[in-house]
Amino acid sequence: MKRLQSEDLNSEPTETTATTTEDQDLSDEELEELEHQQEKELQEKRKAKKERELEFIRKYFIFRKDYIPHPDRIKLLRSRIPPRIPPQPPICLDLSTHGERHLLVRGGRGGFGNPHFTSNEIKGPGIASRGETGGNIWLEMELKTIADVGLVGLPNAGKSTLLKRITNAHPKIASYPFTTLNPYVGTIEYPDSHTITVADIPGLVAGAHLNVGLGHEFLRHVERSTVLVYVIDLGGLDPGADFRVLRDELERYQEGLTGKPSLVLANKADVGALAKENLSGLREAVRESSMASKDGQQIIVVPISARDDKNIGCGAGSSSNIGGNSQERESGRSGLAMIWNKPYA
Repeated sequence: MKRLQSEDLNSEPTETTATTTEDQDLSDEELEELEHQQEKELQEKRKAKKERELEFIRKYFIFRKDYIPHPDRIKLLRSRIPPRIPPQPPICLDLSTHGERHLLVRGGRGGFGNPHFTSNEIKGPGIASRGETGGNIWLEMELKTIADVGLVGLPNAGKSTLLKRITNAHPKIASYPFTTLNPYVGTIEYPDSHTITVADIPGLVAGAHLNVGLGHEFLRHVERSTVLVYVIDLGGLDPGADFRVLRDELERYQEGLTGKPSLVLANKADVGALAKENLSGLREAVRESSMASKDGQQIIVVPISARDDKNIGCGAGSSSNIGGNSQERESGRSGLAMIWNKPYA
């Protein structure tokens, strides 16, 4: 039994040796055919590699119909492939300076003709590089109205009526809210050729900073105003609360927006006893807001009647002081105070 196992173990190496000997005992014809087959496979691999390289090179270069570039020329062309332009990062720009410029999208790089590829060995190569197509980009543009004075208020507070009284603008006027859906800009002209632009911002509502009632569409026009004029309806239920709503929405939309020079026009002061009662509450709310503000600016409250043309435009000639010197232009308080500082009668 042990002898048989020994014979079995010795049988496997014998078979392996026989197989190796069989490979080595190929005839010359068979070896030549095997070498020819291996050479053919190698040539096919080289041909496939060259075709792949040509296919890659053709993305950047153009060849004459009967021109087949030499491998050395292909290697040279690969070194001349222009570097890849990095992707365009997201664009968010605020154009607020005259003459400001930014690169938004790049144009395509131009190609080279065959004279660019001439050499001492090749005088007229059939090669030309491809030009690149320019980049494409979609932009969303937002126009922000630029004005010296921005009229801010709740819907139906009388902003359009006021704008028509003091400027040359002719906005739509009606007795229902949201009459104005787009800003109107009017100009106050003075004898000394000085002008002030006044923008009627559409009415804001509570939650405007969250885009309630198209709040963002309206609030963006406030950013460019040098001075804010709050137009408050004295005929409302609580003018003081209306003023606080406006201040809160502006501050929530953009921190520091309420720090602009401001003036409060208490409109509809012609409604009688209700207006007088609400005026005192409005002044208290404005005083509290001024004390709570970071800069502590004092905001003037002026009662007016835009409908009856009372207490508006009186002393408007003195308002040109808003552009007198750089300090007044920056603060804007003195000039605007002179526009509407005559006591209501």
